[in-house]
Amino acid sequence: MLLFDGHLDLAMNAVLWNRDLTLPVHETRHLEAGMTQKGRAAGTVSFGSMRQGEVFLCIATVIARVARQGNPLPGYCSAEVAYAQAQGQLAYYRMMERQGVLRLIADRASLDSHLRDWEVRPNSAPLGLILTMEGADPVVYPEQVHEWRDQGLRWPPR
Repeated sequence: MLLFDGHLDLAMNAVLWNRDLTLPVHETRHLEAGMTQKGRAAGTVSFGSMRQGEVFLCIATVIARVARQGNPLPGYCSAEVAYAQAQGQLAYYRMMERQGVLRLIADRASLDSHLRDWEVRPNSAPLGLILTMEGADPVVYPEQVHEWRDQGLRWPPR
């Protein structure tokens, strides 16, 4: 059976929360013991737990919210700063891909190839990711959507 996770903020956890997703979840929780920020020392995910759960593919996000008056959620001061944060998250995914941990899925051919590889070597094939953006705050101007697509983000996946 193949499992698919429909939404993971992996790079946000790594880049913004400074979590090493190559560590087991219990170790991350231990390292965050005593931290008071919401979500610290609580449930999270790791690449190992994804593999252990046999998640062969997920939709992974870049997320960087712009702070808005009246919205209690925190965010960045501008779309330009949100853009820079989201680009950093994209760079994280690319680095994990270069290290063989992740495989970015951008089209049907790469999905088919990933599926074949996963069936042959389920314990060592990279984890598959379809990249998306949660919200559109890092898009500074409408034409930039094409730049994000060229960098591998899909919304929605074709």
